[in-house]
Amino acid sequence: MTHARPFQGWYRDRDRLWTVSLWNLTKTGYGALRASLETGTTITKELKWEQNISSLTKKAQQRTYFLRQLKKFLLPVKMLVNFYTAIIESIHTSSITVWFAAATARDKAKLQRVIHSAEKVIRCSLPSLLELEDSSRM
Repeated sequence: MTHARPFQGWYRDRDRLWTVSLWNLTKTGYGALRASLETGTTITKELKWEQNISSLTKKAQQRTYFLRQLKKFLLPVKMLVNFYTAIIESIHTSSITVWFAAATARDKAKLQRVIHSAEKVIRCSLPSLLELEDSSRM
């Protein structure tokens, strides 16, 4: 019988990176897992996604600034939508299948507000957060 190598993940503990294996997590309990995986997805030891969603919202809002700047240069709507899809929507869809079901309505509303503000800038309809989650599962 061969033994599989345990899963190696990263988490951040007071500005130091540690490697944690799945074997150690099962021995010590999930309290040892505190924060950030190497993909940038954050989960707390209580298995809450608020930190992750706040981080995604902040990144998306920062990128919306650049969308506004491009609008000032009178770019066509198609180019603005392409920028939104590549830069802002990709932030929303990063690991959406993992955190979407556990996200609170308040967190989902935060992300939806970013989408709505981009719709105002571009002046066209964009896929909602629910539509993005549905399309990512297909």
